[in-house]
Amino acid sequence: MNSKKGGLTPAYGSSSSGRSSKASTSEDKRTASTTALASVPNMGAASSRSISVESSNEGLADISFRIVDQSRYSEILDLLYTNFHTDEPMSKAVGMIKDPSDKNPTLDEFALDGLKQNLSIMAIDPITDNLLGVAINIEAKKEKREQTLEECLDEYADHRFKHIMTVLYNVNQMAGDLYIEMETDVFFDIKMVTTDKTQRRGGLATDLLRRSVELARNLGFKAVKTEATGLYSRKAFERLGFSVNAEYLYEDYISQDGERVFATLADNHKCTTLMTKRLLAGLQKTPIQESETK
Repeated sequence: MNSKKGGLTPAYGSSSSGRSSKASTSEDKRTASTTALASVPNMGAASSRSISVESSNEGLADISFRIVDQSRYSEILDLLYTNFHTDEPMSKAVGMIKDPSDKNPTLDEFALDGLKQNLSIMAIDPITDNLLGVAINIEAKKEKREQTLEECLDEYADHRFKHIMTVLYNVNQMAGDLYIEMETDVFFDIKMVTTDKTQRRGGLATDLLRRSVELARNLGFKAVKTEATGLYSRKAFERLGFSVNAEYLYEDYISQDGERVFATLADNHKCTTLMTKRLLAGLQKTPIQESETK
């Protein structure tokens, strides 16, 4: 994803620019099936579920959506380098990679930690079998919130990534105890979404987000959360019914060395926004008052 208006900037998060394309497909291809094999704590045991989500975008009707399997891990890591890590605002600000040919073990570890939870969705061209996009989703368990910042930072070695993790930690702390508010011990957490710039389909990133929400609903999660690190990803989540719980302004972040690490970010990427969506009927939430930073 890039930061141009009309696309999405990552929700550590999502990456895509909305380039449209034409597709001619038959009516019977307009429903894609996603099969999930996942261990979900509030369901009691691992379960194999098949969900059908009708696409409202005819240009996406010929795409196959599947749960990511291990055979695609390498392709997904490559896709993230060429389409996500180079565009995500915080990654750019701290210089996680200089160009798509760079490799960073910490970025790979973070992505693989998510993929191994078997909740991520990939978009595949059924004719060429090419990977078109991916949504990396995880379980965010209550005990994770109880970790200290130091414990979270110890999980990853790269000092530049620690700046990103600190912002994500802070915005989650600012939101308060969402586990109590949402009456759950685990969230479905949308971590990263990106699509292939060279084979981009209009609306594919948004469709991956929507399918991730439907996967969470079918697996019995009570709520979904995400951290939107740019303006356009935030807007995409708002269109899907997500509410704002907290905002952490990049200008407020000062490193232990006194450096304003994210001072170079463009004005349209002012903050990381923690957002949630309830999946059970009858539960209401009141979003925080919108601030002038939006």
